[in-house]
Amino acid sequence: MLPAAFMNCSGMWFEGKLTEYERESIKDGLTKYCEFDTMATVIIYEAWVDWLSSTIRQVSFSFSLPGSKIR
Repeated sequence: MLPAAFMNCSGMWFEGKLTEYERESIKDGLTKYCEFDTMATVIIYEAWVDWLSSTIRQVSFSFSLPGSKIR
């Protein structure tokens, strides 16, 4: 299904079957989608970094070498 939809859309785009208004609307929509997708990726990345750094701190403080006085 996806390849057929992609081929149909790309055919309309490159064969000049879209009006200038339609092309601009699609371009604006895709640009907005990319902005939100990038923002979501950054939010997920930052959450992972926060989670990993707190997890590493918890593990490192709960681990001590035999004979070590640091806990």
